[in-house]
Amino acid sequence: VDAGPPTSTATEILRYGDVSTGRVGSVPLPLTPAELVGLRTKFIGGGFFSVATDGSNVAVVVWYRLGPPGQQLVPCTTNDGAPIAWRILVAPIDQSTGAPGTFSAIAGAQSKVVFRPMGGQGCDTVSAPLVSLSGGRIAYNIENPTTGHPLASTIVIRSLAGGAPEREIPTQAMPIGLRLAGTNVAWLESDGAAALPLRVSTAAHPAPADVDTMDTPGQTEAWILPKFSLDGDQIAWDRYGTGQGFLETIGGSAARISPSGTSCLLGGSDAGQ
Repeated sequence: VDAGPPTSTATEILRYGDVSTGRVGSVPLPLTPAELVGLRTKFIGGGFFSVATDGSNVAVVVWYRLGPPGQQLVPCTTNDGAPIAWRILVAPIDQSTGAPGTFSAIAGAQSKVVFRPMGGQGCDTVSAPLVSLSGGRIAYNIENPTTGHPLASTIVIRSLAGGAPEREIPTQAMPIGLRLAGTNVAWLESDGAAALPLRVSTAAHPAPADVDTMDTPGQTEAWILPKFSLDGDQIAWDRYGTGQGFLETIGGSAARISPSGTSCLLGGSDAGQ
């Protein structure tokens, strides 16, 4: 994004690269004036974006804080807890060039729930949705607090071709990790406690089912949260607190895949590897 004040002709660009061909390039993102202002003022205005892709489509989540800019303190700003407005933009990827095509808005709303995962170092803030893509589908979470579960959300799975959502899955707490593989979805959620439940939902069994509870030391920063991955109907994860790695076919039994006596963290899993 260009530095300095926004202008009527200013644009945000998304850079891309295709590792199989070495092609690189950039495409414009169709942002609103308010989104451009939020991104240019960064921390005090509070605008950022995140990107997800499955190789066939690319999704960009762009958001900005509502209300006046805050003041920069250390490590937080005075408006970290302000509500945010967000949109999810999706474009197909041209398989011959690697370039994203025309972006369209899949969803948009406001978020208001103030939260700090695990209660570790960081700032109490309002989070934009998590996004995952797979096979022409998208999964994302929307805040849906209830009296008994103030951090509850709804995970939405829908086709990128349009139409009504295929599935809406209630969570008891705030999703802090989300993976989609076909019609299967897995997520990690937190209510601020040290124990993090890992849950799954499938088309055949849509109700959330527990896979494991990841015990952590608590007061954990986001970059060392337990990792998990989903490939088809196989889910792999680690227990950060014990350094053990596990693999399970959804609905089956968990098998430990890390060597005994060795502390391991999950790097990832794909196609049986």
